[in-house]
Amino acid sequence: MLNSRTIPTAALTLAFLSGAAALAHQVLWVRMMVDVLGAGAGTFARVTGAFFLGLALGAWIAAIRSPRNPWLGLGVVEALVGLFAGIVLAACTQIPQFFPSGLPAYSEWVLPFLLIIPPAFGMGMTLPWMIRASRASGKRSTWLYAINTMGAVLGIILILAWALPHWGLRGAALGAVGVNLLIALAAGILAFRDSHDREANPLPLSNAPSARCVIAFVSGFLVLSQETLLQQQFAQVTINSLFSSGTVLAFVLLCLAAAAFLVPALVRKIPKVDHLLAISLALAAATCALQPLIFTLATSGMQALNYEVSGGAYILQVCRLGLMTIAPVMLCAGLIFPLLILDSQGNARAVGQLIAWNGLGGLLGAELTQIGLGPEFGLWQGMAVLACGYLLLLARTGSRVLLGSAALFVVVGILWSPRLPQAGINSPARIAAIKMGPEGMVGVIERGEDDWNILFNNTYTLGGSRAQYNQERQALLPLILHGEAKTAATLGVATGSTLAGAALDGRLERIDAMELSPLAARYAREYFAPYNRNVFADPRVNVLIGDARWLISAKPDTYDVVIGDLFLPWRTGEGRLFSREHFLKVKASLREGGIFCQWLPLYQLTQAQYELILRTFLSVFPEAFLVRGDFYYDRPIIGLIGGRRLEDLDWQKIAQATERLKKEGQTKDALVRNTEGVAMLLLGTPPPPPPGPENTLANAELEWDAGRNIIGLPTPWFAKRDFMEYCETTKSQLAEVVPGEWHSALNASSRLLHHRKGDPGKLLPSSLAVDWDADWQKWPGMPKPFQK
Repeated sequence: MLNSRTIPTAALTLAFLSGAAALAHQVLWVRMMVDVLGAGAGTFARVTGAFFLGLALGAWIAAIRSPRNPWLGLGVVEALVGLFAGIVLAACTQIPQFFPSGLPAYSEWVLPFLLIIPPAFGMGMTLPWMIRASRASGKRSTWLYAINTMGAVLGIILILAWALPHWGLRGAALGAVGVNLLIALAAGILAFRDSHDREANPLPLSNAPSARCVIAFVSGFLVLSQETLLQQQFAQVTINSLFSSGTVLAFVLLCLAAAAFLVPALVRKIPKVDHLLAISLALAAATCALQPLIFTLATSGMQALNYEVSGGAYILQVCRLGLMTIAPVMLCAGLIFPLLILDSQGNARAVGQLIAWNGLGGLLGAELTQIGLGPEFGLWQGMAVLACGYLLLLARTGSRVLLGSAALFVVVGILWSPRLPQAGINSPARIAAIKMGPEGMVGVIERGEDDWNILFNNTYTLGGSRAQYNQERQALLPLILHGEAKTAATLGVATGSTLAGAALDGRLERIDAMELSPLAARYAREYFAPYNRNVFADPRVNVLIGDARWLISAKPDTYDVVIGDLFLPWRTGEGRLFSREHFLKVKASLREGGIFCQWLPLYQLTQAQYELILRTFLSVFPEAFLVRGDFYYDRPIIGLIGGRRLEDLDWQKIAQATERLKKEGQTKDALVRNTEGVAMLLLGTPPPPPPGPENTLANAELEWDAGRNIIGLPTPWFAKRDFMEYCETTKSQLAEVVPGEWHSALNASSRLLHHRKGDPGKLLPSSLAVDWDADWQKWPGMPKPFQK
């Protein structure tokens, strides 16, 4: 028989473990669904929606029905959660094998709800039944909620910092399932040992008052809406990696748990729950309204946190910002729901109903903020709108003094929020356009004459007008190497200049441009037409919005050339574009004789990361060879060419293609207007990389390593001398595959590797040097040729 001390201790332990497993699963499910369905904003919304809907339904059923021995019911439910979570893992692993050409379009809507609602349903039942099993009072019910939330924080930290990097997706998922089974076993033991006659001492099972359910619903809506906006705010000033978003989520949950722990102590000071609830609503309204002002002041006008510091120093910066901008608003907002639980006096049915309404509100809050409130009102005015929601709840309490005081802060927030900076840019740069979308904050920045950029989340530039030739070359070079392409695809649009480079090939009949961000595609069309040759008006161009992995998988045997843009491996999800699974999908999309060119920013990759990508690429395209994209010493880019051997290049067709570009005069880029320029860009066959893992969706090897390394950069980028020495090892066999008439270009390319001072024009092959129509000011290297 369990004594009065054993029961709460056991319940608190299991509540902690249950919270850890639940959030671990939720993080993993998001990743699994993105792997299967693509990284569109809709995927995140539907996974989150299915999770909260399942929680709400489970809590509602738990409120209606409770087994005679809730410990036994809890054990069965946790075992079923583990079983269904295992089914999610198996389905996400096997489904792509059955649909090699991509899933049907309706699966984007059906699959998340079909797979995630069953285990989330079980999770929603656990806390109400745990309260009933432990015979918790109102105070202990609040503690159970708080410790369950604390467990969620640990689950996120362990998954992101340990389980996924060390065990991979499958191992981490099985580990979370193991926690569910451990809880089930412990609950079964408690059920066997607990001989208390529950029928002789029935617990109250009355319904929660409707007014309390309304507050629970609106509170859930507002808290999840705030968390969504906070994620977007932090994305503007932190490195956009999985670690950053996980840190914000953990911080939010930690504050909610801390608020729940504070509630019993506050009730001792202010015994009237209704009065304390009104105070909490007033504080939540005020802190929510002022949060945007505090955030912009704390970041000196939206300046990004310095990531060129040690990992510990960077974490301190993030935590300091979190304490200033997340803690006040989340602590105040987090008091509301625990007060409702405490007021239920251990009534398991009432708590279940409150959890159900709270979860349903959270579902709608996260969904509507991402697709509606955020894009419509933005980061700052969106928070002011949410503050008004707390005012409406406060008005229902009848406390005029608190309502008037909170309203003053909300009015200040509403009037001040439009004046706050949207991005951390310095004069004389100006923001021509900026908008928040489900994918993040996207803006157009004018920095000077003919110097325009697309800015993503305030920290990353998606190309610019002054890089026009470099971006066009990224499409033109693989098209020239192919020689007779009729169809092409670009994975990424950004400013549209790479797409414009593809359109310069008049023999192309179809060009598919795949872009994840609808705002980026819109701004490229509206603001960059002078720099992308108004390419979106070309009838051959089709812009496809969505995750390139998802879109390319639906295009088997379609393209002669596929061009992968420059992707940053540490940004959330972009490492997937260097995965073996993605490379296999691209290979399947190529026609016979087609080629794939994946560009790599070596100035943002370590040598080990480059070798990981190369090892993965060679596993799919064993005949791959390398090309250069430019001649910069400190920020080089290279392209991995798959689908054709270096020895099989048709130099007659290459010469015809370059001659056409020169004759038509559509580009002044000397390197693609001349066959010698194309030869100069060849690097040769790469030496075999050292043994090691490949980058897959399951292990996310590249994303984890890049996310860790970007903070403080303990391992330097693969550029400068290290890259130059690597180039020397790859070029040795070029003389055997390049016709002798263009060997002068190979010699010029080797000399340029080591050239730092003086006029590089003297090193160029004579046929290239006399191209007086070329724009040498746009030469992709420093110094520029033929400059006095």
